[in-house]
Amino acid sequence: MNHWRWFFNQWRGHFLYGLFLVGLTIVSASVAMAFPLFFRYLIDTLSASLGKMSLQDGLALRNHLLLILFGIGGCRFIAAFYPAFRAKMNSIIEKTLRLSYFDKVMESDHRFFIKFRTGDVVTRLTDDLAGYPKVAWFACSGFFRAFNSTMMVLCCISVMLYLNWRLACIALLPLPFALLIYVAISSKLREAYDTNRKYVSKTSNHLEACFSGVRILKAYNAEKRECSRFGSVLDERFEKEMNVVRLSGKLHTFFHFVSHAAQVLVVLAGGIMVLRGSLTLGEYFAFFTYLGFIVYPMLDLPNLLVTSRQAFVCVDRLEELRQFACGHELPHEVKNSARLEGPIEDIVFHDVSFSYGEGKKTVLDELTFKMKKGERIAIVGQIGSGKTTLLNLLAGILKPTTGQILVNDVPVTELEPTSFHERIGYIGQDPVVFSETIAQNIRFWREHEREHVENAAAHAQLRTEIEAFPQGFEQKVGQRGVTISGGQKQRLTIARAVVGKPELLVMDDVTASLDADSEEAFWKDMEETYGNPTVIIVTHRLATARRADRILLLENGRISETGTFEALASKSEAFRRMVNID
Repeated sequence: MNHWRWFFNQWRGHFLYGLFLVGLTIVSASVAMAFPLFFRYLIDTLSASLGKMSLQDGLALRNHLLLILFGIGGCRFIAAFYPAFRAKMNSIIEKTLRLSYFDKVMESDHRFFIKFRTGDVVTRLTDDLAGYPKVAWFACSGFFRAFNSTMMVLCCISVMLYLNWRLACIALLPLPFALLIYVAISSKLREAYDTNRKYVSKTSNHLEACFSGVRILKAYNAEKRECSRFGSVLDERFEKEMNVVRLSGKLHTFFHFVSHAAQVLVVLAGGIMVLRGSLTLGEYFAFFTYLGFIVYPMLDLPNLLVTSRQAFVCVDRLEELRQFACGHELPHEVKNSARLEGPIEDIVFHDVSFSYGEGKKTVLDELTFKMKKGERIAIVGQIGSGKTTLLNLLAGILKPTTGQILVNDVPVTELEPTSFHERIGYIGQDPVVFSETIAQNIRFWREHEREHVENAAAHAQLRTEIEAFPQGFEQKVGQRGVTISGGQKQRLTIARAVVGKPELLVMDDVTASLDADSEEAFWKDMEETYGNPTVIIVTHRLATARRADRILLLENGRISETGTFEALASKSEAFRRMVNID
């Protein structure tokens, strides 16, 4: 891809700020150019008029020099704010990029999360974006440092040629060798940095997996083994990082040598010219000062070329996220702004099939059934029969490989997503709890009144336990809900699902967290408080299956039998085995 065009696109909407930074760059470079010329003028003037100047002329010269110094000092003061304005723009670009790529990740389907592990995605959205010499830094500070250094080098060389073109040519003799070395090393450096970033992601993946499963590690007394594995990962990463350090060190060392070799040449040749009278002392001082000025910009330019290779690798890693997300939208998906009007009267699965990727086993195979408003449907089946996948398709977590899901006779893909999904309450089999207060976990950053939050907790048979906590609903649950039990986590997710009074409640085997009395109260409240929504629930619990208006028995991704509890209990051996009916 064209990396320079990509960076240019990040400045859309910030054109005036960019012009402002260009102006500050010019001021900064101009001030730096002024000092040696000022001292050249001072030294040559004093040398020429030493013992010949009257007191009045001396005072006039002093005032003239002071005026120049104050002018240069004022411009220097303005230029001192230059790095701060660059840093501000770095942060703006970093925030914009992080939001942009995060949005793409959130819009991606299940195939994205199969390809990219959590730690890898986190590394790309954090470490690859922030700091030196990553993407956000290079997008502003990198460009303008290169611009400033280029201006400094060109201006210094121009003035040096003006002062004495012969001495300037001698000083610039080592430069071609520096360019040849950069060309030889840059491709190896980019490859090394690309490999290093992959091992940074591998480290993050390992940490994420370790901390997510820390309870299992401790239960199996696997701490030492995990530390050993992590040590092996770090050893591999260290080797790749040292390869980058070695290549960068070689490049920087050579450029230091080149710059100091130029200074030695100027000292030797310039000193001879001063002794012969072809160069004044002021010109020699200015010449040497300019050469000192371009040492760091000359070192900075190759360093920026090196960091550009690093930034380009990070850009490629970010764009890989975007391209994979954008390239895996389903062919039949139609983006439309049509909203779902009126209540959900019916939901139809029409020949819906699903697999987790090309060449993968078909999880659901041409599934067809209809749900009516207020109906309570139970899904029963063996492990791996596709029950959870069916619920995830209905909740919009997955999208059908073939077939359609219709809501009020309109394909879901032709509806504005929020107009349907905001009417769904989803309760997954694995409860997801955030490191926030209990109230915020139930509210889920939605605009629900505190009274609704408390009522939802009561409906989930959790309110009494919440109020027993020291801080009640404001109690923080810790990382991944570490301070509450598994049953409390599950009931908290039930409260989160019902707080918005959904028209459709999607439940994946969650009533197991309720005892018989609590489940009885739950369904009673559902009818009295929440308007008897349409419910589809995966269950193997006899008491829950009895409450269903209709039961679908899934076998190998197909509906093998359907009917009421009494009908299936009397005629289906497979159903009786699933719900443990003797």
